[in-house]
Amino acid sequence: MAISTMIGASIKRREDPELITGTGGFVDDLPQTGLVQMYVVRSTEPHARILGIDTARARQADGVLAVFTGKELASEFQSPLPVTVSFVPEKKYPAHYPIATDRVRYVGEPVAIVLAQSRAAAEDAAERLDIRYESLPPVVDMEKAIAPGAPVLHDELGSNLAYDVKRAGGDIEAAFRDADVRISQRIRQQRLIPVAVEPRGVVADYKPFANTLTVWSSTQIPHFVKVWLAVILGIPESQVRVVAPDVGGGFGSKIRVYPEEVLARPPTMVAPRSGMWRWQPARMAPCWACAPPSISTWAPTAASSGPSRRSPCSSCRVRTSYRPGMVAASASTRTRPLRMPIGAPADRKPLTSSSG
Repeated sequence: MAISTMIGASIKRREDPELITGTGGFVDDLPQTGLVQMYVVRSTEPHARILGIDTARARQADGVLAVFTGKELASEFQSPLPVTVSFVPEKKYPAHYPIATDRVRYVGEPVAIVLAQSRAAAEDAAERLDIRYESLPPVVDMEKAIAPGAPVLHDELGSNLAYDVKRAGGDIEAAFRDADVRISQRIRQQRLIPVAVEPRGVVADYKPFANTLTVWSSTQIPHFVKVWLAVILGIPESQVRVVAPDVGGGFGSKIRVYPEEVLARPPTMVAPRSGMWRWQPARMAPCWACAPPSISTWAPTAASSGPSRRSPCSSCRVRTSYRPGMVAASASTRTRPLRMPIGAPADRKPLTSSSG
């Protein structure tokens, strides 16, 4: 249709036939047979030091393949997660890694992961972890956060202020003084939480001997994810490929690199407790991403009126799988505890990012 005839015309959406007939391809449509569950254990403290994590009882639980703490995974990350550039001078921001090692700074921050043969086994084992915290004063108000004497979340920055920019033009004092009417008003901006039908999802295929990583992600920025997976995991960018299949909504919530996209690969380096170098699939449980801790688990009947010690938020899940020469992982962000179909059939031609 010519551009001149599009104005005011009824134009059919090209993508609708596949989507409304159920033949679209989302992350969850990828083959996921024989998965081992991976559960992300998250902080119940808004601000605290991690004094220790005793994993002995969790490792001995039935069906458990491995348990990792943040300190055990720290060496896998060559760089912290990226921070959006705000184009301001002297912007201060901390190094934010996918999993905490010695200090947590928000409820739901990952502190450990459990790999097991079933989701129930992973969750039960997670409850056997003995995590000792030293509670620290939290910061929950923006104005109080920059007040004198406020608790500092990141000691290396010296304060909680990221940047302070002032812009002025003309004689503002004279303008107010000579104005016929002066209005003073306090404006509060509401909190924004994008809600998509499809949660976030990731499937990763890592070939250790070739050191190549292919990731299917429900993301709006496959090229950006590709670059940062290479940087953070220390893999040459030419050996990283990121595919974005059909994405069931994003509204801006899928334009960042999430910790779960990075956490999908490090557990692949652990040997099964059988001693055989045969990688079995694994799956990660809920992660903290974009919903408050009002829904505690994956099941539709698991609504809760407050935070759950087992899983503070039902927004996200990650799934990781191991096979000889292959690793797969997926993370799903959910704003309600309802299973939605996501995935990508083999005959699809999704948006892709690769080198070489």
